[in-house]
Amino acid sequence: MKPNERKCPSSGNESGNWTLVDEGGEEDEDPETSWMLLSEDDLILLLGQFPFPELFKNVLGFNSRGEYYPDKTTPQEMMKIFAFANSLLELLALGLETFNRARYRQFVKRIGCIIRMTLCYISDHWALYLSSNRGREQSSELYSLEKLQAIYDELFLTAVLHVLKAKRLGIWLFMSEMPFGTLSNVMLWKLLYLMHYAESENVENLYSSIDVATCRSALNDPVNREKFEEYFSTMNSSEGICLLTTFAQMAQTKRNDVDEDLVKTIALEIYEVSYVSMSTREAFSKVGRELLATITSAHYSIISVLLQRVQETIDKVGMVSLYLFKELPLHQWRPSASEISIIREWLLNYNLSEVENKLACIILEGLNWGVAAEDPKTLHLDPAVHVEVALMVLEAYQKYISDKPYTGIISESIKQVTAPSLITKVISHVSHQSHRCTACYISLVM
Repeated sequence: MKPNERKCPSSGNESGNWTLVDEGGEEDEDPETSWMLLSEDDLILLLGQFPFPELFKNVLGFNSRGEYYPDKTTPQEMMKIFAFANSLLELLALGLETFNRARYRQFVKRIGCIIRMTLCYISDHWALYLSSNRGREQSSELYSLEKLQAIYDELFLTAVLHVLKAKRLGIWLFMSEMPFGTLSNVMLWKLLYLMHYAESENVENLYSSIDVATCRSALNDPVNREKFEEYFSTMNSSEGICLLTTFAQMAQTKRNDVDEDLVKTIALEIYEVSYVSMSTREAFSKVGRELLATITSAHYSIISVLLQRVQETIDKVGMVSLYLFKELPLHQWRPSASEISIIREWLLNYNLSEVENKLACIILEGLNWGVAAEDPKTLHLDPAVHVEVALMVLEAYQKYISDKPYTGIISESIKQVTAPSLITKVISHVSHQSHRCTACYISLVM
């Protein structure tokens, strides 16, 4: 019996034709025409014959001896480099569109790698150009740094939009390896916004209608955040990790003009999906912890942001907040008076077995009570903080420990923080710099 003659009582008038699908669920290609298509291996070999590294060496100005002087690049030459890169990206994007078939998955990924390589070469050269030209008088130049930055931003955006349309490329793995460090803050805001709507069919049209104010408002809107968390919960774990990594990459830039609000927005979003959202935190708490540690290593002030958010959500977050703060670079952090007040409340108003008390102990233990790395003659933390914390720890010691035996009351980790050793440690550092702390401590003891 032929397949199309086979009857199925439950299918009604539907055809009984068989449909072959590949591992990705794609319909098998028409055998009458697929024989005319080049094989993927042939295309990969053909693409591999193009010497792209040598091409970029020539474009970027390497001489015959392999010497490279990016500081001698003129604004006009920089424009030519951008123009060349734009033409190459458009050509590669045409390849993404032409070979957007199941049989060409690996070839499409090779094209994507060349797109990323193009951006990396241009980004590195642009960074070197910026470092050697920033501060110079350019009023007589046709292309100022601001104009060139805008052109570079648009070049980067062009590549991103092509990538977002190439569903077979593995969007988020690709995006997590992009060089975001030389983009302007304006473009970073817009890209962050677009990535929240990557699945939208009109993502390219969406870009033309947004500005930075719109991006800030939308990304910090609780309703939009909830929608993003719902979308995020539908992603598989590998895609989710790549997406969070992409966000973290955007927040790790160490520039003088870094937008703290952008970094704060990204850090809070990673925190929400990694620790607060019930549907995603089990899968992403570990990677979220690592990414937040990386971000705070570049921007110590974000620890303050996380502390405030943990205070607001500690009932939901619970014990996992301890693991988060153990990963953060607390030894580089300088807490403010209001943050010390939060720690004081947790330490003195919650029992030793409660999360708040344990978290306060972890934070105090992680702070740098020694000298500043940049100036060995001064303390890392203000002497007033040493005094306040010394008294705070002494008060906690008297409240919870002084009249009770250690065994069976507190864990070893809490002993290390609230025992006299920490008081001695804190005061010993302060006593060399400030007699006030010693006097206060002696007056309390006496």
